Amino acid sequence: MQDSYDIAIVGAGHAGAQAAICLRQMGFEGTIGLIGDESFPPYERPPLSKEYLAGDKPFDRILLRPEAFWTERGIDLQVGKRVTAVDPVAQSLTLSGGASVGYGTLIWATGGTPRMLDCQGSNARNVFAVRTRADVDKIMARMETTQS
Repeated sequence: MQDSYDIAIVGAGHAGAQAAICLRQMGFEGTIGLIGDESFPPYERPPLSKEYLAGDKPFDRILLRPEAFWTERGIDLQVGKRVTAVDPVAQSLTLSGGASVGYGTLIWATGGTPRMLDCQGSNARNVFAVRTRADVDKIMARMETTQS
């Protein structure tokens, strides 16, 4: 990981990944850091609750780009790192673990958090929100074997 990026993108989901890809396609030659709190490269989210959950597609088939793509394009992919603070005056980010990263331009692309229902039964152990691979992996681990 570098000490500073010309452009730091916080959020390694679809929006953040597409921003990095677009910057390179448009000829941007500076340094780009793509920082995400999940431990995986950017992936498509809609197939999580469909093909991935059903077992029709392995996880590597829903990646937005193969892992090597990011290195080949000079995009420093930083996975498993959460931004815990932003200092816009110093133009720096603090990451979980205390590391600090500078930036020239910041793109904030973290997406949203699912809002859980607030009704009777919504806190049952078999009610889930689906936003990440970890969410779907939890569902798959709890699924009971069924017979038709």
